Amino acid sequence: MDMAELPLARLLLMATRLVADELNEGLRAAGHPDLRPTHGFALNGIGVNGATATQLAGLLGMTKQGVAKLVDSLVERGYVERERNVADGRSVLLVLSSRGRELLSRAEDVQRRLEAEWAEHVGPSQLSALRRGLEQIVRERHAGELPPLRPIW
Repeated sequence: MDMAELPLARLLLMATRLVADELNEGLRAAGHPDLRPTHGFALNGIGVNGATATQLAGLLGMTKQGVAKLVDSLVERGYVERERNVADGRSVLLVLSSRGRELLSRAEDVQRRLEAEWAEHVGPSQLSALRRGLEQIVRERHAGELPPLRPIW
């Protein structure tokens, strides 16, 4: 199939896969060899403010049982800690450990490097236009907001 005929949706999925693979490779090289892509989605979902397992399940589109297994693996690997939830004593708050925060910082570094490489290929102004266009489309489809980052299952 000629590139001009390639549907944009397919090309975006290919680019997403490329970024995910390069991100995971960069994180492995930075001392995080035990991560899977799902871990990254969970860590971003927990974020700087923390989240309950129920909130995380909703963000990721997973069952509570699936999130419990995922969180257990992140706790075992030292990326997440469980804390008492002062806002709701019936639930546990999931928070990033220092290792989890360091991982997200490394991930941002890798993403910036990838963007710089892309800018070398297409030019900074074209990359900026692509970013603005994609953000506009996503926001228009979600009432002006950016939706949570979710895995594509």
